[in-house]
Amino acid sequence: PAAPERVTPVVPSLGFGHAVQSFLRRTRFEFLSTVKTIPVLVLVLLSVTIFALNALLGDLYAASRTLQTSETMADLAVGSFGLTMMIVVVFFGADIIWRARQANMHRIIDATPVSSAVLLASKWGALALFSLTLVLISLVMGFVFHLITGETSAIASTFLGIGVLQYFVFYFFLGMMVMFVQNFAPNRVMGMIMGAGVLAALFFLIPRLPFYHPLMSFGSVSPGSYSEMAGFSRLNGYGVRWAYWLSFVVMLAVLSYWLWRRGTEAGLGGRFRSLGKRFSVPSGAVGALALFIFAALGVVSYRDYAANDYMNSDQREASLAAFETLVADVYDRPTPRITSVSVDGTFRPSRQSAVFEGRYTIDNPHDAPIERSFVVSSG
Repeated sequence: PAAPERVTPVVPSLGFGHAVQSFLRRTRFEFLSTVKTIPVLVLVLLSVTIFALNALLGDLYAASRTLQTSETMADLAVGSFGLTMMIVVVFFGADIIWRARQANMHRIIDATPVSSAVLLASKWGALALFSLTLVLISLVMGFVFHLITGETSAIASTFLGIGVLQYFVFYFFLGMMVMFVQNFAPNRVMGMIMGAGVLAALFFLIPRLPFYHPLMSFGSVSPGSYSEMAGFSRLNGYGVRWAYWLSFVVMLAVLSYWLWRRGTEAGLGGRFRSLGKRFSVPSGAVGALALFIFAALGVVSYRDYAANDYMNSDQREASLAAFETLVADVYDRPTPRITSVSVDGTFRPSRQSAVFEGRYTIDNPHDAPIERSFVVSSG
């Protein structure tokens, strides 16, 4: 008889390259499964209608006409998508997490050699990509409308800077918080309700706490007010605040990885009891590094606020009351009157600077001389 042929065993390659490919494919699947739906189309059309009404009819009901600049058009365009963005964050965020279980496909997916970290990252990444897509759609819409109106030049970098730095990053952080909340929800509907509740607490409850501090305002990463001549007013500190909240989101992601639903183990209590088995050195190192960055940047930012004499609303109210008590008699004294103002301004757009020179003409409308007058400067 012929000698049997020797077959070389096939060893699957499940290294880093496999994880990257799985992440890209899963993210693409989750993203397309979300955007290629009738509800998304309806929401986009609703947002486009809101933008058109605001852009075409807004000035008819305004006290004065607003000059359309790249800044105002970018704010108007992305702002018209505000309701859609919140619906995407709350409802579609929960839907992405629960999609496989709703279709009863989770057992098949969980039986594949794809790691829980890849499955988690693909769902979080799909929501982030969806949010970015909607922001870019709104920016393109506003940019095209601004080109058609032609009142001022349309600056693409202004649209992109405002849309990404000011709006997308905000919705990104909110979306990641909603994703994290799904770890504690028993089903998709409760996940949506809990996500909306958490966002409501972030918006309305935390800012009203007596010990509130800006470092407690989740996801508040703003480059400041924008001027088409000077750019963003707080761009220098933007990176610090962005890294501060991003490290916090990374901690939420690590905890979500440890609590990820895999197979039939869907109960919260069982997942907490198996945290020891789910823990790994790489995930622990990432979580520890994120915690260190979050704490270090928090200390640095807190000291900066203290150095600039930051006060919350209660402290400002108490300080104002003390000031009014201290200078109560000043309000009864005669004050001078401004009769004319002249201002000359020189703008240098190439240097992003401006110089102002002016004069106030003041007289005394009272019979008695004014021996002392107080000047309050906003600077």
